[in-house]
Amino acid sequence: MGDLADALAPKILSLDLERLPGEVTLNVWEPRDFQRTNYVHPDRWDVLPSTLCASGQWYGAKGTLFVAAWEQPDDPWHVARTVWQWLDEAAIAVTFNGKRADLKWLRTDWLQAGLPLPSPWRDVDLFVIARQQFAFESKSLAHLCQRLDLPTKSGKYDAAEAKAAMAGDGPERRRLVAYSRQDARLNLAVFDRLKPYLSGYNLGLYAADGTRCCPLCGSERLEPAGLAPTTVTLYTSWRCMDCQGLMRSTSRSAAVPMRGVR
Repeated sequence: MGDLADALAPKILSLDLERLPGEVTLNVWEPRDFQRTNYVHPDRWDVLPSTLCASGQWYGAKGTLFVAAWEQPDDPWHVARTVWQWLDEAAIAVTFNGKRADLKWLRTDWLQAGLPLPSPWRDVDLFVIARQQFAFESKSLAHLCQRLDLPTKSGKYDAAEAKAAMAGDGPERRRLVAYSRQDARLNLAVFDRLKPYLSGYNLGLYAADGTRCCPLCGSERLEPAGLAPTTVTLYTSWRCMDCQGLMRSTSRSAAVPMRGVR
């Protein structure tokens, strides 16, 4: 994985959570009542949803990390505490729909467990990038991997199998572990392919002595790529010869003294 894994200090963590579904009691008089069910009062929950397990992988590492609630069933925050330690080491967290799901679930668990926030990190949500930048027929991780000729997911999430995995060490648990670990790997594979379109972090911050490098992958192999204009300023543009990402210098090449008001 080149300069990003070998030469730079920041640790990049791929993270994926799996949840146990909750259970509710609803009074339904006819099928169309379901169409009006967009809110469930807290009193209706028989069992609240909970975090079942999490997988992670450090960029450049071969093995994956894994933690599950069944390892310490008497501690409801076992997964949250372990993932807290992972993120406390991370400079960048790579997720798929993590901003709307995984990271919100984690913060909810941390709050209930009395944990502070981990050390600051930068979020890279691949689902957000896929939705904003591309027109694929589906924004799912499985579809992206298929269209980009990447390895495929290991099965599908199944709520019944998730409950069985929590209940006992059977084939359902083994399938869930494989599924979760594979998602952590796939996040990094998609991360590599989408790198020219990513934003929100700059690996140049970690380069020794201010070395000029690609903010996306850390490579120092850059070539001129014309000019990058804003409304009133021109900057020199560069292309990374490794990840093909585009960047611009922070020094102005030209600027104008006036701009429009509309």
